[in-house]
Amino acid sequence: MIMSQSNALVVSPKSVIAEIVERLAALKPEQFIEPDMQPDADYRAVGEASDDIKLLFTLRSMACNEHNALGKPIATTVEKIHQEMKRAKTNKDKVEALQAIVALEDDLETLRLVAEMARKRSFHDIVDKIFWLELRRQYRELYDKPCVSVRKNWTVGWCEKDETEELGGFLGTFDDRPEMPDDFLEFLRSQTR
Repeated sequence: MIMSQSNALVVSPKSVIAEIVERLAALKPEQFIEPDMQPDADYRAVGEASDDIKLLFTLRSMACNEHNALGKPIATTVEKIHQEMKRAKTNKDKVEALQAIVALEDDLETLRLVAEMARKRSFHDIVDKIFWLELRRQYRELYDKPCVSVRKNWTVGWCEKDETEELGGFLGTFDDRPEMPDDFLEFLRSQTR
């Protein structure tokens, strides 16, 4: 990054900042992705989201969707191997399932997808942090609140109860689902903040 004579920030076209600015500038109001969670009785509304918040929320949602779409083929393959492992009756069947896992880990396309997913995840995380920072800057009364969110009709507010704790019931226990990538549960929790 270089500061020019006018003190304007000059950014490389491949920089994260440039990508964020470009993608935000390209969004039109009809493309906004509105939150679908309804405010409940415990929700304390403080206002309506500004256009900046709507833009950031939308870009954040798009980044999450892009990351998840990349992961679907891997998740499908891992689930298939997981099911084969469950059905394995002999040691030979178990070895074949384990070999499939090793082959998947060494597959060039899998490695490319995992690297691209990491890039998309990092991009999402940056936009997510900007979103929460901007939300709390615009609504200073939310700074110390335990559970802040933007809900249906772009309602900004907070509640005492942290609804992310309910994800455990939605996702099930760790014993009854296949292994998830590192930090996946935290990623899901970040979607409800």
